[in-house]
Amino acid sequence: MAPTAGAPRPDATSRKMEAISALPPDPQSDREMRASYAPSDVFRKQAQALYEAGDLTGAETACLNALNSPPIIHGQPQHVPFVAPLLGRIYLKDGQYAKAIYWLQGAKQHTVDSGLDLNLALAYVRLGDYKNASRLYSDQSILRYLSDGEGALTQDLPGTNSPKALEASILFARGLDTHFEDRDDEALVDLQAANRLAPDNPLIAYHCATILSEERRFAEATPLYERAALGRGFISKEASRRLIGIRAPAGPMKK
Repeated sequence: MAPTAGAPRPDATSRKMEAISALPPDPQSDREMRASYAPSDVFRKQAQALYEAGDLTGAETACLNALNSPPIIHGQPQHVPFVAPLLGRIYLKDGQYAKAIYWLQGAKQHTVDSGLDLNLALAYVRLGDYKNASRLYSDQSILRYLSDGEGALTQDLPGTNSPKALEASILFARGLDTHFEDRDDEALVDLQAANRLAPDNPLIAYHCATILSEERRFAEATPLYERAALGRGFISKEASRRLIGIRAPAGPMKK
């Protein structure tokens, strides 16, 4: 069939699109875009700061204010980014697990975040929904967080064969996730909670002790390293080595 009169040929269209994509961004459009997102972004940053300060009620209010101030582009309200996962974490921390699940599930439609599934799994397990928690968490996924040098095996984890073990495993994975993002205060909360649920697990004890040692909290780290030293392989050897370092007498002070 002959092309419709006046219609650009495919190769002409392609060249036209390439020329358009090569144009520099329009500063005016960029400023307008930033301005449209500014009100919700102010509330989002406020919500994050309040959450980190432990003010969950204030953080919730700021998140809702952000959602009520959506960016308007071409006369249409747009999605407010990053607020749904924060609301999910707020409700999870506050023990409102059904609300946490609602917002975290919504966040998965717009956000790529390795922590979303772990937060959802924790909310489900605390609601007693072990089927959905297990769907979102697996021992194989947690092993990927660990370095090759540790040589950790599935048998080294708390496992998933009981609600308590499953929750410990999820908390351990969350703790590693936040530790690798350099959020050690949050990581330690989860690792210590996992340790309380699985007090005989050398792998959890070792990672707990490591963060405590980095904070020079050696008195708290020592019994955890002692427990980790009873484990196997790398964890046992490294925990024993670090115990020697903690217990070694300090050398003479330099004049």
